[in-house]
Order: sequence, then structure tokens, then C-alpha cells
Amino acid sequence: MKNRKVRILLGDDSHTDADLAFISLKKLGIKEEEIYWVENGEAVLNYLMEGEDLESRTAALQLVILDLKMPRVSGKMVLRELRKYYPVYSLPVVIWSSSALKEDIEDCYDLGANSYLIKPIQFREFQEKMELIVKYWLGINKTPSFGARP
Repeated sequence: MKNRKVRILLGDDSHTDADLAFISLKKLGIKEEEIYWVENGEAVLNYLMEGEDLESRTAALQLVILDLKMPRVSGKMVLRELRKYYPVYSLPVVIWSSSALKEDIEDCYDLGANSYLIKPIQFREFQEKMELIVKYWLGINKTPSFGARP
């Protein structure tokens, strides 16, 4: 993993959804080595907030795509931690969940999610939504550089 230029951190415990995300992202020109997938919320937090090489690991990071229902640490808990921890609190976080529950959506926005999208069941729609995520968050939207605010 050292010296990887990770642009997208994908936190999702579903191997199927992760595989579909990789396929979709690769079709959009995102190289496999620019995507880092972890299967639980604890691993997301470890990647983003632990260790001495934090800045080198996250220097190229532009987006976190996060599922809610992950083992060990839920997506909501990850979001809560990210939004209070400098220097990663300004990273864009897209919640990518199968939950359409009003309270999940409201909770995530209250915790600082930048976007909340329902995972589609059909691959074509899955791919279309992933394309919209990438076009907006990696193309149109402008975010501060890593650690831009004290």
C-alpha cells in the first residue's frame, strides 16, 4: 500500500457491492490502485486516522464512499469520528447505503455527510449512480486540500 495514490476510499462490507463499485469506477477511468476498499468501519478509521504516515496515505484522497451497515464500527460512527478529527474532517463523504429509512438519512446529514444515496439493485443503475458520484465529487465539485483548515 505504501506509495499508492488512493483517490477513493470505499468502506463496504459487501464483497458484491465492492466488486460492482470497482467495475464501475474502472470503467470511468479510475485505476484499481487509486481505490482502497475496506470491509468494516474500524478499518476506515484506521486508514484515515492512525499511524505516522497519515499525510502520505491521504495526500491524494478525494472521496470517501461509505456504507452504513458495516461490522465492528458502523458507518454512522465512522462519520461521527471523521467530522471531529482534524485533518480529515473536510474530506467529502458520500453515504452509499441500501437503507432508505428517513432516520438514517437525517442522522447522516446531521453527522456531516455530504451526500446520501440509495444503492441500486440493478447493475446498470448502480453503474450510473457511481458515474454521477465520480463526475460530481472528482470533477465538478471543488474541495479544500487535505488538512486545509486548522
